[in-house]
Amino acid sequence: MDMPTLVALGVFVILGAYILYRTHSRIVVTANEAEQALASVDVQLRKRHDLVPQVVATARKFMSHEASLLERLTELRARASAPYDKTKAGEVAAHLEAERALQAEFRQLFSLAEGYPELKSDESMARVQDTLEEVEGNIAAARRYYNASVMQHRNVIQTFPGNILAPQMGAVPLPYFETDDSTRGVVDVARHFG
Repeated sequence: MDMPTLVALGVFVILGAYILYRTHSRIVVTANEAEQALASVDVQLRKRHDLVPQVVATARKFMSHEASLLERLTELRARASAPYDKTKAGEVAAHLEAERALQAEFRQLFSLAEGYPELKSDESMARVQDTLEEVEGNIAAARRYYNASVMQHRNVIQTFPGNILAPQMGAVPLPYFETDDSTRGVVDVARHFG
């Protein structure tokens, strides 16, 4: 082989190695960012979990007919609080599904609470609802950050050359943290103001 061919081959090998290194680094960095974002979501979710006993205790005084809902809320809190491996997409998906179920039960509880004037006017319940509103806002912000991190990670592992290197690294797409389907429907304004 002549010298220009060797130089071209050397440049090609070095360039290929650099591309592999950069791709590997991007996969690792985006996975770490998504894991860190999920940890931020978990911090906010723990605050929601901490409110469940207060809500259940306050609601139990007024909503004896809704005992099964209160029990479900407590069970969902336990399921959503269970430890999981943030690096395993299946466990993350199960955790996020438990959180969606808990959020749906909270909505149902507060919707039913509208029919209990004594509960609505209870000072401790009002404080818990205000705190929950604030926590839900923080969860929404953390969820946006997590979903953006997941999208970035998915883009890296699903496009060339990441799609070639990701399977060898065991990198898999992480699940998005979406709201439950009941929040996507049209709001019935007449029901609230009618």
